[in-house]
Amino acid sequence: MSNLIISIVNTMIEYQKINNIKEECITNIQILYDFIRATNPTLDVKIKAVIVGAIDNNITCCVKGHLVLDIGNEKVIDPSYEVSKFKNSYYFVNIKNYIKFLKNNYTAKEQIEIFDACGGLNTIIQDHITFMNFANEMNNNNFVTNPEYYNNLCNYIQEKHKHQLILFTDREMKMFLKK
Repeated sequence: MSNLIISIVNTMIEYQKINNIKEECITNIQILYDFIRATNPTLDVKIKAVIVGAIDNNITCCVKGHLVLDIGNEKVIDPSYEVSKFKNSYYFVNIKNYIKFLKNNYTAKEQIEIFDACGGLNTIIQDHITFMNFANEMNNNNFVTNPEYYNNLCNYIQEKHKHQLILFTDREMKMFLKK
């Protein structure tokens, strides 16, 4: 992964932290996906729906309904501040592996507490399916994001990286490196 992509991700996280942005992983991932596809068209990246198990200060959290960018070799990029602030995050592309992780690391009582904190196993499954559908739409070049937030974050990235790139917030223009 290039230093510029890492820098863009860090800028995205910074913006979210400063502006207390939550529940915008769809738009966050759309921006990063658009940028990488425009600047590295040969890089095979895919948007994936995941469940995130996070451990922070001995408290286990579940982020259900989340999107990341799969860059291959079982590596993902997550430009969401909400998840990046956790010390230890584990990404699961399916329910089976998430449940296996819980069974291997938590007592039955703790598993129930984790499920309850996420609204129950059915909610986790339903949200995951919903986000799988979002990922499929986005991978097929459909724009399912928040356009106002998309433009605001693109403007912030452009301002922070104006010496490196030009970001056009008009969806048709996409993102291009400065020549």
